[in-house]
Amino acid sequence: MTQPSKNSGNPCGSTAMTCYIEPYYWGTDEPLSTNMGNMADYLENHLDQHLPWAVIVTVDGTYAEIIDINGRKFAINASGNGDFCNHKVEFEGI
Repeated sequence: MTQPSKNSGNPCGSTAMTCYIEPYYWGTDEPLSTNMGNMADYLENHLDQHLPWAVIVTVDGTYAEIIDINGRKFAINASGNGDFCNHKVEFEGI
């Protein structure tokens, strides 16, 4: 598992004990008919640009967990956002 660099733009900073990450919204030209597809698309095509400091530690269908360079863990939950071509993931510190 590769650890992110300390200069990789973590929005939480290195000293914050808690952190709020805004939900991430995106669209696709082709419909994604399941929330599992939404999670797979986010992790494969958006995570590196959205949260370059994140390291994936768990993926289970529509749920995933990431960790930052300071050891803070975040849950990610994927869902649709109105139709099959609009999607979102929401984050929660754990």
